[in-house]
Amino acid sequence: MIWMSGTDKLCTYVNEPWLDFTGRSHEEELGNGWAEGVHPEDSGECLKIYAKAFDSRKPFEMRYRHRRHDGEYRWILDKGVPRFNPDGSFAGYIGSCIDVTERRLAAEAVQKSDERFRLAAKTGKMFAYEWDVGCDQAVGGERTDSRD
Repeated sequence: MIWMSGTDKLCTYVNEPWLDFTGRSHEEELGNGWAEGVHPEDSGECLKIYAKAFDSRKPFEMRYRHRRHDGEYRWILDKGVPRFNPDGSFAGYIGSCIDVTERRLAAEAVQKSDERFRLAAKTGKMFAYEWDVGCDQAVGGERTDSRD
């Protein structure tokens, strides 16, 4: 999803994938309209990051939840960079957004699985090690019981 803003911080353009994602019209998304879809818990921080980067003319990256056309909030990775005219004057920002919800959920699942494994290993007084395929033997390893 692509967006652009002018020198006044207001959105001047969003592309078709953006409109498909939000289910809203181009006119609804322009100006500050795009921010209506940002999750209320993320809105303040999102706008703060944007304004700070904008005022300093620096690139930014942020993650926030945005409402999709079906009403579900999805995690968005939003990256923006300043644009400049040929004479070097500031022209606004251009940015792109991608839906990273599945990636975020997968990372959370891996973290929870790792936590469960550590707890199970400690409770079960297990021994963990890695197998080095190159030399076909166990390497490292540590006790995982509470006697350590």
